[in-house]
Amino acid sequence: MSAYQPRDLASAKVIRVGGGPHGARPTPDGNSLVVANMEAETVDVIDTRTDAKTAAVPVGGPPVQVAISCNGRYAYATVSRPAGVVKIDLRTAKIVARTAVPAAPAQAYLTPHGRTLLSADQGTEEKPGTSISLIDTESMTVTGQIATGSGPHGLVVDPTGRRAWVTNVYDGTVSVLDLRARKAIATVEVGDEPNGISFATRPPTMPAAACMQVTLPPATSRPAHTDRPHDHDTTRHDTTRHDRNGMTQLTTRSSSVLGGLRPAGHPSGCLRHCCGAAPLSRGPTMRRPETCSASTTM
Repeated sequence: MSAYQPRDLASAKVIRVGGGPHGARPTPDGNSLVVANMEAETVDVIDTRTDAKTAAVPVGGPPVQVAISCNGRYAYATVSRPAGVVKIDLRTAKIVARTAVPAAPAQAYLTPHGRTLLSADQGTEEKPGTSISLIDTESMTVTGQIATGSGPHGLVVDPTGRRAWVTNVYDGTVSVLDLRARKAIATVEVGDEPNGISFATRPPTMPAAACMQVTLPPATSRPAHTDRPHDHDTTRHDTTRHDRNGMTQLTTRSSSVLGGLRPAGHPSGCLRHCCGAAPLSRGPTMRRPETCSASTTM
């Protein structure tokens, strides 16, 4: 892995980890970096104060991404083969639990309170997954699935814990999920191979040229359309969508969009221009749920 200076992005050093490093997330205190190595089939722990590798945990298959508990005690790694999620105790550097999911998973994300882990079960292009799994982090059991588009890959949960956004890599869409109702409430066409996705609570400053209108179709459960999930290494551009709860940013292969998202069933049912304007249809203010004392780092 390469380390860079934050001010000018000058190269600082190279840190040796296992083969094929892919997903990496820091612990909430910033003292450790947890790295998923797909070729080595290990999860490495890096001490960021010394840049030394302090542990390498074999996970029995190619790990794709990790999520870190808000107290920094556990890492959850998605493993593509056999398809599942492992729970790693970062104090002992040992696997303490493992659970199976329906298809090879890509990214994972914790809800704000840390009690539920979302696993994007992407599958393969030949046999794509069409749902995410909801995993109880205490018992490490799958408590349910929510239908998505074809090949769910990227995941993000808003700060209220009520909604999640999922990129569907094989059908070029993003699914908007209601986590309380456990169902998709909208499907948004975004372009080829949407990959990572993130959430921000305020609108970005974007030039008018980056804005366009996109029709928001009603919520649907789309039919299905490499041996493991992966991030495509084609050139991508940031795509940004404005939801009434905040701003969702996603990375796709070729598209860049900015708009206010109305839920399916709204009379307008579309994404509209919002450059320099307040978002439409904000709805009632929602309270933030109970969270861990430490911040979640996903």
